Amino acid sequence: MNLLTYAAAIGPRWKILEVGGVKWVMGFDEMPFHPRNRQTAKVGKPFMSDQVTMYSTTWCGYCRRLKSQFEREGIDYREVNIEEDPAAAEFVTKVNGGNQTVPTVVLPDGTAMTNPPIKKILKALAASGSN
Repeated sequence: MNLLTYAAAIGPRWKILEVGGVKWVMGFDEMPFHPRNRQTAKVGKPFMSDQVTMYSTTWCGYCRRLKSQFEREGIDYREVNIEEDPAAAEFVTKVNGGNQTVPTVVLPDGTAMTNPPIKKILKALAASGSN
C-alpha cells in the first residue's frame, strides 16, 4: 500500500508530510495541533520506532530537564539536536504548526507531543506496553 492509499484509508484528517526526503503520515485531532493546547499528533504506523525520540537543542532548559527525567525513570530514548539536523528541524516545525518548539517527543507508537510532562509520557508508554 502506498502512502496516499494509506492516508486515505485511515481518515480525512491525515496528511502526508515530507521531511528531508522521508515521508510521514500525520494526523491531527479536531483542532489544529499547537503546543499551547497540548494536543497530540500521530505519526502513521509504518513509521513507528521502537524507542522514544526527543527533538531538542543544547540550550533548551526544558530539554535538559526532560532528559534527566528520562534517565531517572529509566526510559530509553534517542536525542536529535534540531540545530545539527536540518531534516529534524523541518519535522519539528511541521509537527508544531510552524514553530520550532522543543522538546518535541515522538513515542514508539508514533504519538508526537510538545514539551510534555514526564507523567504524560509514562502514562502513554504504560498504555502502549513500551519501556
